[in-house]
Amino acid sequence: MKIKFLFRHANNLFKRIKQKRDYIKLCNRLPLDSNLIFIESFQGRNLSDNPKAIYLELLNNNKYKNFNFIISMKDVPKNSNDFYFNDRTIIVESKSNQYYEKLAQSKYVIANSVFDLSFKKRDNQIYLQTWHGTPLKKLGWDLNTKGSNQVNKPWQIREMYKQDAKRYDLMCSPSKFYTKHITSAFALEKWHKEAIVKETGYPRADFLINHTDTNVKEIKEKYKLPSDKKIILYAPTWREDNYSMNKGYHYDIELDFERLRKEFSDEYIIVLKIHYLISDYLKINNDEFIYDLSSINDISELYIISDILITDYSSALFDFALLKRPMIFYMYDFDKYKNETRGFYLDVETLPGPITKTNDELVYQIKNIDDVDIKYQSKIIDFNKIYNYLEDGKSSERVIEELLKTV
Repeated sequence: MKIKFLFRHANNLFKRIKQKRDYIKLCNRLPLDSNLIFIESFQGRNLSDNPKAIYLELLNNNKYKNFNFIISMKDVPKNSNDFYFNDRTIIVESKSNQYYEKLAQSKYVIANSVFDLSFKKRDNQIYLQTWHGTPLKKLGWDLNTKGSNQVNKPWQIREMYKQDAKRYDLMCSPSKFYTKHITSAFALEKWHKEAIVKETGYPRADFLINHTDTNVKEIKEKYKLPSDKKIILYAPTWREDNYSMNKGYHYDIELDFERLRKEFSDEYIIVLKIHYLISDYLKINNDEFIYDLSSINDISELYIISDILITDYSSALFDFALLKRPMIFYMYDFDKYKNETRGFYLDVETLPGPITKTNDELVYQIKNIDDVDIKYQSKIIDFNKIYNYLEDGKSSERVIEELLKTV
C-alpha cells in the first residue's frame, strides 16, 4: 500500500508540474479580460455554496452588468432551463483545455475549496477564496490529532493549504471567530496574508435570511416531498479516516431507520444530505419516510424546508442556527473524532442543541423537540451573536465590493 501511495503521489506531482508549465504558456499568449470572472465550487462538482451566491448577485444586480462568467463543472449540464444558462455565462468542463484557457483570461477567480494547484496567478489577477463553512472541526495546519486522512497525509494537507493560501488576494469571513481560525488553519501569518481576510458576512447565508414561504413551497414540490409532514434533515460530516483503496471513502449511517420510522413516520419524514465524498458509496432506498437528497447541489434549499436538523461536526450547524429552529447533535463517535480524527475549535457543550451519542438518546430528544426548542432558543440567539452577527441578507454584495476594490 505504501508503494502505491508513493507512486500515486509522484505521478500527481509530475502531472501538476507539466500542467503548470502548459498553463504559464497560455498566460503568456492570452490577454487578461478585466470583465471576466471564473467561478468554481467544490472542484467543479456543482455550482453551489458561496460562489453560487456571489454569482447570482453579480448576475442579477444591474451594477455588474458588464461582467461575464466562466463556471467550471466536472459534468457540463445539458438542461437549458437551469439558471446559469444565459448569454453572459459559459460553462466549461473542469480540467479541459477550455477550462485552462478561460482561467488564464479571467481577471477574477472565485473558489470555495483548494483550487487547481496548476493555477499560477498572473499579474493583476485576483483570487477570492470563500471556503465552505465556519469550522467546528479543525482544519489544515491546526490538525494535531494522531489520526490522518488515508488519501492525503498531514504533511500533504499542509502543503496543499500552503500552495493555495500563498495565491490568495481575498478571503471573506462571517465572524471574528472564523477569521481567527481560518487564519490559523491556512497559516496565513506565515505567508504574510492575514490582512486579506475581510469580515463581510457569508454569501451563502443571504438565501437563508431572504427566503420566502414561496421558496419553501416550490422546493418541496421540486423534490416531491409531502406537504403534510414535518421534515427532519440529517446532514452529517464525512469521516476522512473511513477509507480503503478498493472502496474509496465509505461510511455506515449509525441511525436506526426502522426505529425512527416506527416512532415518527406519522408526523415526520427524514431527508438525508450526506457528504458528496461518501454519498455514492451508500445505497439508500427511498420510500415514503426516507428521502435521500444527497445528490442535490444546494443544501440551503433543505435548510429552509426543515423543521429539525440532526448533524454532528458539520458547519451546517452555523447556517441552520440562522433559522432559529431546533437542532440535535448526534455524536456517536465523539471521543474518537475529538482525540484521533480532527479535534474542535470550540467546546461542544456551548452548541445550541442537545448532544446525543445513542439512538435511544436521539429518539428521546426528537420526541421532546418542543422542550428542546424552548430550552435552546435563547442559546441559539446568543450563538448567532458570536458566529452569525454580520448576516443581514447582503453579504454577497459586500464581498463583491471588496473583490472589485482589491488590487
